[in-house]
Amino acid sequence: MWVTEMLEFNISAFADRLAKIPGRSIVPEQPTHSEYLQKNVFDELLQGHPVELTKLDFGAFTLQDVTPEVYRTQLAWNQGKWAQCFNKFVKDTPVAVQRESSFF
Repeated sequence: MWVTEMLEFNISAFADRLAKIPGRSIVPEQPTHSEYLQKNVFDELLQGHPVELTKLDFGAFTLQDVTPEVYRTQLAWNQGKWAQCFNKFVKDTPVAVQRESSFF
């Protein structure tokens, strides 16, 4: 079944829901050093020993402990560039003529 009528857009309900959206931090927390990873992974690898991933305690470290230093700068750069790339693609996209009228 095709919808032939569009429901009315309620701007106040939209604005109310938009105001309730929680903020989002795009910059992750600072990376930290984990003694557990240093002892059980990195020191073992430096000595040429294999590391068995199934024996690691994944509860002993957090995401901050495995975040590279360069990740923060790369994330900030990517966040600033995505809009520029999107605009370039939109600008270069040819116009598509529609035979039927629609909302967008």
